[in-house]
Amino acid sequence: MNRPLKVFDDREAPEPFIGPAVSRPLLLLTKSIRSEQAYSEDQTADAFGLEVIRRATSCIDGSPFVFFTSPRPELRSRVRTKKGLLWGYPDMNGLEARHGELESSDKYTSLTTLVCLENHRFNDPDTFILDWYRSVLLVSTLPINQLFLIAQKWVRSKVEGVIPLDFDRVFSDLELVPNTAVLRYFAADNGRDESIAVVGHENLLNARAIDCLNRLG
Repeated sequence: MNRPLKVFDDREAPEPFIGPAVSRPLLLLTKSIRSEQAYSEDQTADAFGLEVIRRATSCIDGSPFVFFTSPRPELRSRVRTKKGLLWGYPDMNGLEARHGELESSDKYTSLTTLVCLENHRFNDPDTFILDWYRSVLLVSTLPINQLFLIAQKWVRSKVEGVIPLDFDRVFSDLELVPNTAVLRYFAADNGRDESIAVVGHENLLNARAIDCLNRLG
């Protein structure tokens, strides 16, 4: 069944894994795509999820990006730094990207990568785009260098639990960047539907964007 997009009211708290509550001018939208049963019965669920992401990013004005980081700070290593985070992801070869390394202490660092997905084919089910713990999808009109500087600040220097990105900081920063939206995709799990969440300014998540997102499932 096609469920309508949900618009959270000012300061209404969503499920914790989505992120913190927001207040206008930001909007927080969530959309259920499929039930856990329907998701589990699909042998190509990851490919379907990538297609949902592709279509969702096209609903919002701007270029699609994905920001990705290490699961937690690790010992500094020249080999690790040289290989970077895109090693082993052939679907990302040739795409415009920016790479960084953030110091956590004298010996530990987190690697980061921002990839522009404008020419991405969304056809590799092993891509880290589906990893909602370590990656965040963005749609923005900002140039990649400027967006990378903003996203670098979202990485936790000390990771508690399994999420190395500070989504309180992510959502807070979005208030200052009206031309950028965050999109999060969640596979069905533990009784939850397959779903997406989108956060951005009201002018970006306008009636056209909301109508387009509503047609995703």
